Amino acid sequence: GRQWQRFEFVRDTAGTGPCAGPRRLLLTDSSGRTLQPGERWRFLVRLRTPWGMQNPGGTNRQRGYAEAGIDAVGSVSSTAPAQRLGEHNGRERHHRIRQRISEQIRSALGSGPEAALVRALAVADRNGLTTPLWRVFQQFGVSHLLVISGLHVGMVAACGLLLGAVLCRVLALFGLHRNTGALPPLLALLLATLYTALAGFTLATSRAWLMFAALLCAAMVGRPALSWRNLLLAAAVLLAVNPLAVLGAGFWLSFTAVACLLWFGAWQSGRSRWLGAHGFMALAMLPLAGAWFGGTSLIAALSNALLVPLVGMIVVPLVLAGSVAALMGSGLATPLWALGAWPLARLLPLAQALAQQYPQAIFREVVTTPLALGLSVVALLLLCMPLRWLHRTLLFALVLPLLLPFAS
Repeated sequence: GRQWQRFEFVRDTAGTGPCAGPRRLLLTDSSGRTLQPGERWRFLVRLRTPWGMQNPGGTNRQRGYAEAGIDAVGSVSSTAPAQRLGEHNGRERHHRIRQRISEQIRSALGSGPEAALVRALAVADRNGLTTPLWRVFQQFGVSHLLVISGLHVGMVAACGLLLGAVLCRVLALFGLHRNTGALPPLLALLLATLYTALAGFTLATSRAWLMFAALLCAAMVGRPALSWRNLLLAAAVLLAVNPLAVLGAGFWLSFTAVACLLWFGAWQSGRSRWLGAHGFMALAMLPLAGAWFGGTSLIAALSNALLVPLVGMIVVPLVLAGSVAALMGSGLATPLWALGAWPLARLLPLAQALAQQYPQAIFREVVTTPLALGLSVVALLLLCMPLRWLHRTLLFALVLPLLLPFAS
């Protein structure tokens, strides 16, 4: 059969003035030709307006095109000859590095689901993530682990902070301790930027990078890092760069998650802050998940409590260490990737079996009426306050309308 490939194509010249033609295209090619990131080609294409179906409960594809900046979609002609115009564009070098690492991971680990997860975590290559695999992660409330986002960028930034702190101590031993306070956040920002480039500067990674950049820059100038002001600053910068980001679920989920953590941290302290964070976030994401995806995981708190440390502290460091080893030409890349894939290969069959055997106990479709959403938001805002346990228990009644079954 034919080999189809889909890729983004940016025109060199799109005209000027108010009637300029489409510049960023999403093209489909069935010729089987090999395309490398950054190459310049001349194609004969058939373009159409980036519309899509808008069925209730389904994906709004037109909104997704707008958020991604796609001006037109189309297909490459299979009859007209294509012409390769030049060598690689130096500005796209990081994409070629991403492709090389992805191919090396595929060669080392094969094409199984755990290998697809490793490629997604290393270079944001989601081509191997099938719809059933996405569905399983959504049922367990951990679909954010499939996308390089704040969790992954945050882990890399944390490594930068740790490395900077070690360097500060080393410099202090030699009496060079003056003006080194900005070194940890500076290294954290540098590593986060490199990882964001390795992920291709996607919408999710760019959004996470902006949020961490605001946090780290505040730390470098001696201002509180975790504050509402920094969150609003990151949102303002993101919307200035891409105003249509508000159309995507990722924008609202990311900033709402951080806002909920700030709200939760303002009312909780000590051990209760860490113990209750996963449970509160599972409840906090319920109205948003219901509004955007039509359902929510009933075991999201437990799943995140188990999988976030596993992925963030074990899998991601091993995968990134393997990627660095691959770039250096070291033979350690394959065993490091294999170690990172090992726990995923053990957990995925178990998760798939549970999702198939107990679907109603894991994931539930929710009613997303304005009244139900409003009541749940009020409950979540009050839940963090220093109320009696009886009052907190009664607040859960305000969330129940979201969990009511659909009328038959």
